[in-house]
Amino acid sequence: MIRDITNPAARAHMDRFLLIGTSHRIVPPTALGALPAREDVARELAACRRDGLIAGAVLLATCNRYELYIELGDPSSAAAVEARLGAMFDPLPRVVLQGFECALHLFRVTGSLDSMVLGENQILGQVKTAWHAAREDGLCSTLLEEAFREALGSAKAIRNATGLGQRPVSVASLAARYLADRLRARHRPVVVLLGAGEMIRKAAPALREAVDAELVFVNRSLDKAVDLAHRNGGRALPLDRFLAEGCAADAVVVAVRSDRPLCDAALLARLRCDDRVEFVDLSVPGQVALPAQGPRHRVFDMDRLREISEAHAEERRRAASRAEPLAEQHVARLAQRVAERGLDLREVRTAHLDLAEREAEARIRRSFAHLSEADREAIRGILLTMARSHAHLHLKHMREQLVGASRGEG
Repeated sequence: MIRDITNPAARAHMDRFLLIGTSHRIVPPTALGALPAREDVARELAACRRDGLIAGAVLLATCNRYELYIELGDPSSAAAVEARLGAMFDPLPRVVLQGFECALHLFRVTGSLDSMVLGENQILGQVKTAWHAAREDGLCSTLLEEAFREALGSAKAIRNATGLGQRPVSVASLAARYLADRLRARHRPVVVLLGAGEMIRKAAPALREAVDAELVFVNRSLDKAVDLAHRNGGRALPLDRFLAEGCAADAVVVAVRSDRPLCDAALLARLRCDDRVEFVDLSVPGQVALPAQGPRHRVFDMDRLREISEAHAEERRRAASRAEPLAEQHVARLAQRVAERGLDLREVRTAHLDLAEREAEARIRRSFAHLSEADREAIRGILLTMARSHAHLHLKHMREQLVGASRGEG
């Protein structure tokens, strides 16, 4: 276990690291859509920092996880922070981790060892986006900055050492495989892609590779739909026209955020298809307000995707087991650096300089009382400059001795 490869000083500093979160491990992914938007969470986090409870936080919100990584103002405030921020997760169950367990979880998540699809590569971009968003909100503290940078490096090492992710698998690619199986018997099927975000941008090339289909890109902003159509060899429709008139469609892939579901019985009636329309709902919350199956449709959503990914994950689990020790090593390296930087000798320096100033004043009164005030001030300045220089050398030596002792060096 990771506790065995780290020292007590490192553990003390890492206890400032706290996770409050939930994910596909304990809730259906479609349930995550009910959790607060990033802007609302950022306001609450800023208030917690003003109150001194936290030093910073990063929100990682994806289609299958919603997690807050927090640097506590003081390790003892963990319970108070959980009570205040944990309310945002109600009524969903949540996980709380502190210290090394929190850091290891972050490294496992970033290395796609905790993903719904083991080895998927989408999580790297999502972690970077969350980290940069916290920076923009002024919420990324020193510990979190260091942790996220090391986590991304750990993910790269895991992929290089285990081969996990060399043949990238993602939510989008599994959805494409599902549609390829369903549409294989249809000649040149029409697939509508509703949305223009990251999920649709990844799904389009995966679909193009998996099935010989005509792609129709639909978005509220027609310019974005046109751009996607140009890149992927399809055509574009504005959202309002699609909802009002429908179109020929063998399948609809939807990945958008909306206050109300966009794909309902009224839209289904407007879609022209000789067989069932296959709906693939990659939205959180879901955007298909239809039963799982009917005479004219089938729905494949994030909960169904989780079932399929679990059924085909054994090979990737074996690769992931080889990656676990690498994640632990990177967490230990992070802890060591945090501990080394965390040696706070400011009080020692202050006491050293206070003593030097008192002694300088006493010597000046005793030996240089006959000099002018300007001369005495000049001597005082020289003595204090020497004291600061000596303090720097002494503290540097002390830091090196303490770091060596924390590493177990003789």
